[in-house]
Amino acid sequence: MLHFNSSTRLGKSIMITTCDKDFAPAFADKCERAAALAVKIESGKRGLWGQGGRSAIITAQAIRESSHESDKFIRGGMITARILDLAMVEIDPLHIFAANGIVVPVEQADIDAAYAYMSTQPGLHGHSHHISLNYHRLIELGVEGVLKLVDEYEVANNPLTPDQQGYYHGTRIALEGFTNYGQRYREEAKRLLANEVDPQRQFELVRMIDALEQVPAKPARNFFEAIQSMMLLHFGSRTHEMDSAVGRFDYYMAPYYEADIAAGRITRDEAAAWVQLFIAQLLELTPFSDCILVGGCLADGVTPFVNDLSYLILDAVAHLKLANPEVGFRYTPGHPREFLRRGMHCVRAGTGHPGFFNDPIAIAALQRAGMTLEEAADYANCNCVELTSCGRSSIISGYGYFNMVKPIEIMLNGGTEVITDTNTGLGRTVLPPDGLIGDYPTFDDFLNAYEAYMDYSIDTMVQDTEVWFSRMPENTPVLLSSAFITGSIESGRHATLGGAQCSQTFPTFVGFVNAINSLLAIKSLVYEKQQMTLADISRACRNNFAGDETLRSALQNSCPRYGNDDPQADDLAVRVYNRICEHTLSHRNRYGKSYGAQFFGWQTHGVRGSVTAASPDGRLSGQAVSGTLGGDAGSDRSGPTALLASVTSFDHTLAAGGLAVNIAITPNSIHTDADLDRIIDLTLAYFNMGGMQLQFNCVSPETLRDAQEHPEEYPTLMVRVAGYSDRFININKTLQDDIILRTNHVIG
Repeated sequence: MLHFNSSTRLGKSIMITTCDKDFAPAFADKCERAAALAVKIESGKRGLWGQGGRSAIITAQAIRESSHESDKFIRGGMITARILDLAMVEIDPLHIFAANGIVVPVEQADIDAAYAYMSTQPGLHGHSHHISLNYHRLIELGVEGVLKLVDEYEVANNPLTPDQQGYYHGTRIALEGFTNYGQRYREEAKRLLANEVDPQRQFELVRMIDALEQVPAKPARNFFEAIQSMMLLHFGSRTHEMDSAVGRFDYYMAPYYEADIAAGRITRDEAAAWVQLFIAQLLELTPFSDCILVGGCLADGVTPFVNDLSYLILDAVAHLKLANPEVGFRYTPGHPREFLRRGMHCVRAGTGHPGFFNDPIAIAALQRAGMTLEEAADYANCNCVELTSCGRSSIISGYGYFNMVKPIEIMLNGGTEVITDTNTGLGRTVLPPDGLIGDYPTFDDFLNAYEAYMDYSIDTMVQDTEVWFSRMPENTPVLLSSAFITGSIESGRHATLGGAQCSQTFPTFVGFVNAINSLLAIKSLVYEKQQMTLADISRACRNNFAGDETLRSALQNSCPRYGNDDPQADDLAVRVYNRICEHTLSHRNRYGKSYGAQFFGWQTHGVRGSVTAASPDGRLSGQAVSGTLGGDAGSDRSGPTALLASVTSFDHTLAAGGLAVNIAITPNSIHTDADLDRIIDLTLAYFNMGGMQLQFNCVSPETLRDAQEHPEEYPTLMVRVAGYSDRFININKTLQDDIILRTNHVIG
């Protein structure tokens, strides 16, 4: 049966199509063991990118010990193998899979010395990209099979360049080191078994030992071995290499899970416990920046995909209520409505997860950046909402974080900053080009100058990025991750040096809502109503509105504001958004791949806001700038439908690298199943209108303010920040205030 729901946007009718065929298999409730492991990790035994400060120490040691090798690729393989040889191997009594990200106590002086030494070396500790590795390659082939690929492509690419020769040699060294890493866990499990008296734990250790005799060296034979192999690569690579996300776990694990279920080797309840333990153990690796995705589509880009594992993951999220891993929900038209309900159950549980992605729009955005349909259809979000093709990408994304409010500050202040931004990295503040600063007799003059300034800033960011790219060959690239990015072994080039099948570049923009509202305020009060001058606004912003509360109130309350389905406001937002996206997409990197804009803030919208003066939308000096394209800065005052109509007034496929949209809802809007259905309908309407991504907070401002005052009473309170979730008490006050400022909407 088809259900119809209608909304209007400038007279256009919206149709929602859902499916009555619900798929709701019964699974086990919360796994108490997984919950206990999560509590243990969160209470202090929490890893940070490879065993905390110890990672720096062992990386520095590996770099020092390999200094005799002149070939950068061979040296890279040696560094990887040595780090995995030095990495701490521990199996916690609560683990059923062998992998760990424990924090090993080390002296701060030793950490400082390690970083001091590495700072003298040409970037030998690796590179950070937002990617998802080709875990299926390891699960299906094993390291031995991947080494055969190395042999085959080394022959196929003859005659080899010196770099290709070094790359293949270094990759072999790294892969052999990774195999030894797995065997170290096997020996540790055998040691523990010799002293174990509990029969249940003996069984678990024997199962672990049997699995480690097979993986990662050989292909996985069952679901347990597939998880074990994947975890070793995930944990091993992140000890020192790129920030890889789990990606589409339900998709690439499906054959192993389904075969074991069909053969009666496991039950769904056993699998539910394994998934919960797996997710809890991921938290041990890092408190944030890991991602796992559910649902989506097949390679054709239209056939919906969902299976038991998709539900198991969502159930685990609802039960465990962890900040990490970040959970993404890919919606493809045709998904069962129960699947959407299960995702919304997580929201209702107060997890801050998942973020919802609309496949038709996200896939089209990646295709617009130059990916094929197959590459784009197999996307995942990595770290926040940035999009990447699973196992094919060495995408540079989530960087730059260019502040769209800063040019307005500088234009109003005669070409100089009110507050100096000391950031000198990618996305740094640049002063305007010659001839841009003027009197701006009309608003069109001001807007044209702003857009020219944005063009110049994007051009500068691209130039800075290309300089950074040019220095990468001087470094010793990481080799293990590269072996699991399609295109690298095939071409004999490292993934970060153009070998990856997808090498797009996605800089990030923050402050969109504040910038649009500032431009609207200037247009309304200076040029249309002529109630004040640019000099008046400039003075008030420099003084942080001290003594100018009346003017600030007028800026906030007497002007059109974005997020309210106001055509005047939305038309301006469309113009600025299109200019940024199209100008960014017009650039190509040194590998011939597209640049593309992203819109989200991670935590950087707070950092950029801290060095930005008060702005003409009434935002105070030092406050965070907006971290998403909607639902920020308290700008949306006309209800959720109006907000989402404004957000979809522009083409989301232009945001090639992804975007985030916040919507805060009152907790009493999500109590009942009928409430969930209303939120599902709202989400589907937004997706049908062209929305790419949507994320929910359902915590009242009163609760958030009380948590600020009494953090000890809210240790598990979760919130959606700007593309990711975290414990409210773990984020800084600037970001807390930003979340409190959001408008809470009633759905119903």
